[in-house]
Amino acid sequence: MEYNKITYGPNKDQFYKLYLQTEIPNKLIILVHGGYWRNTVNLDSLQELETYFVEKGYNLATIEYRRGSEHQWPIPCEDVTAAIKDIKQRYSGAELITIGHSVGGQLVLFTSNLVDKTIALAPVTDVNFTYQHKLGDNAVEEYYAKSLTEKLLAEASPINYELTGVKKVLVVQGKDDNRVLVETSDNYIKKQNTGTVPVDYLRLSSMPHTEIIHPNKPFWNYVLNWIE
Repeated sequence: MEYNKITYGPNKDQFYKLYLQTEIPNKLIILVHGGYWRNTVNLDSLQELETYFVEKGYNLATIEYRRGSEHQWPIPCEDVTAAIKDIKQRYSGAELITIGHSVGGQLVLFTSNLVDKTIALAPVTDVNFTYQHKLGDNAVEEYYAKSLTEKLLAEASPINYELTGVKKVLVVQGKDDNRVLVETSDNYIKKQNTGTVPVDYLRLSSMPHTEIIHPNKPFWNYVLNWIE
């Protein structure tokens, strides 16, 4: 599939892939990958979703961002913010929908105030919980090691912030996910349901962490309807 590579900063990882079906899009989906802040995972992990949405006729952007121990928090969040703002400036009339997986879910929840709708797939919402349970092969200790404090872990956790600005949010979580535990999404939903932004929760009985981004799963039909 053909796409344009758009840079939003000087670093090699500050870019996004843009797939435009129409010259002036009225709706644009933005994908953000996960990988527990590691450099070993990049936007190529979302190729199946890219193909899925492009073949469905959607305009699409897939964001790359700085990560790894040399790019400490909040750099990933700052990058995704910058990329979304760049997209908004280029296509000010388009409805924007962000979809993020795992840490990408963390990032789209933090930046949801910039868009119209947000979908978080097995999102990291409580970084301290992730640290205490050594999830993602002890990813928190590895990534945040240089400045591992309770304050920083709290600041990096979407569960500690009330959603604002976005029209609605969808969280999708598998009960058998062993890299982002279902109770973190349960707790996030309980917290956000006291706020003003409508938050829907699709709690799947079986959906391992890496399979949730495969669009051949039946729940993606629900996601498409939710987007529309």
